[in-house]
Amino acid sequence: MSDDKSRALNHLQRLIKIGHYVENSRLPAERVLASELGVGRATLRHALSALESEGKITRLVGKGTFVGNGPSEQPELSAGVFISASPGEVIEARSILEPRLAAMAAANATPQDIDHLQKCVEKSRSVTNWTDWQRWDSTFHRTVAQCARNNLLAEIIEKFNNLRSRAEWQGLSERTLFPDRHEALVEQHFAVAEAIACRDPREASRAMREHLSSIESNFFDDDLEELQFGALRK
Repeated sequence: MSDDKSRALNHLQRLIKIGHYVENSRLPAERVLASELGVGRATLRHALSALESEGKITRLVGKGTFVGNGPSEQPELSAGVFISASPGEVIEARSILEPRLAAMAAANATPQDIDHLQKCVEKSRSVTNWTDWQRWDSTFHRTVAQCARNNLLAEIIEKFNNLRSRAEWQGLSERTLFPDRHEALVEQHFAVAEAIACRDPREASRAMREHLSSIESNFFDDDLEELQFGALRK
């Protein structure tokens, strides 16, 4: 096995062992995971094949790659509700859940988790287009949720990330959040990551709440209300 393949395999094994990717949770999409590990997709697939042969991951056609045996054959959590959710409903739900998750992350994150959060902040700082911003923004929020060590809540956040990839969300977000507010959003991510690194649940919750409040106010800015309000609230 080449050095790159060995490094990718060892890194994934370590992330699973320390609980960064918890049992039965879904791994990020290949392009996201390859970017996070700093390897090509061919190298990543070799590492995933090795993990699958060891019984550490399960690949389910049409569903993704999961740690361990994957989810049980039960209906997905309120699938219909998630599919029909509007961007406004997603923003409101995130504002309720994610500050609590940030506080839990401050209590439960490992040093490796914190390193990964800080990497997400730096990666998001250097992006120059919406697509790259969305990838690292989603990775940041996914990592905060995983740091909280609550599988159910982490799965809900992943569903939010999936909804945010829909065309109607992307169009609204690109117009309102990037690039004019890019620097402010990065600094808000930095504040959340710093609070988690300092093991300060109250500050982590406050910083996340401020971040999501900023996103919500950007969407509902008076100057943009005519464009956005119906699409967000209906």
